[in-house]
This record gives sequence, structure tokens and C-alpha cells, in this order.
Amino acid sequence: MAPAQCAGNIGVEHSRRYANPDSSLIALGDWPGKHSEVVRQTETPKDGRARHEEREIERLWSRQNCHVRVEDNSLVLSPLEANPRPASADALAARITERLPRVQLSDLLIEVDGGTRFADHFVHAAGADTLRRLCYPISMPVSWPMPATSA
Repeated sequence: MAPAQCAGNIGVEHSRRYANPDSSLIALGDWPGKHSEVVRQTETPKDGRARHEEREIERLWSRQNCHVRVEDNSLVLSPLEANPRPASADALAARITERLPRVQLSDLLIEVDGGTRFADHFVHAAGADTLRRLCYPISMPVSWPMPATSA
């Protein structure tokens, strides 16, 4: 008998615990006439969607460690604190750095320019010579005219 009672198939007279949940609600036919009075008493919006949105916002703001707040009718997001980097990541970064070759920045730029020729797009402010002609005279053929330098 207990399983049937727990399943709601059997009711106990005068018991709210095992009563049909619909018995606690306003009957569907009576609702349109009572809706305005319920809204007035509960001080909730007449539109249920608006109240749902209000409750959702209230729920989000009430969370512990919430980084959202309202100041002067504007939402303000507090910056999050970064988690500390694990020691294993620091050790891995050190091992990777040890394996990288040590190069001069100028050597790296010359090597990248060799494949991309980006220096052709830079012009010296004082004239029309490109960066390649001004900065890479050693790597250029001897037949190219060299820019004059003032002593």
C-alpha cells in the first residue's frame, strides 16, 4: 500500500502531503477573474515573462562572488583575478627557452625579409631609398649604388 500512496495513486483524507497538487491552485476557469487581484496583492508585473526576467536577474546578482553590479543605472563588470601559473608550466617554459637558439634581432629581421621582402615597403623619411638599400648594404651586390653618408 505504501508504494501506491507514494506514487500518488491513493490519497489520505485531510492530508495535504498526498493531495493532488492541482487542489492548491486557482481553478483555470476562475483565474481570469482573480488574476488582477493576485497581481495587486503580490505586486508583480501582469506579464509573467517580465517577472521571470526580473527573477533571473535577481538570481544572478545574488550569487556569491558575483562580479556584476549596478552603478548609476549601468552594469559594471569587475575584473577577474588570474589564477596563478602552475609550477609545471614555469618548468616547461624554462625547458623550451633553453632549446631555442639565441639570435640577434637584426639577423632575424634580415632572414624574415629575405622571404617576405617587407623592407621594400618602407621608405626613409629623407628620401626615396628603401629600407633594404639603407640598412642592408653588406648583403647587396657591389654594383648597386650606395647612399651617400655625411661625415
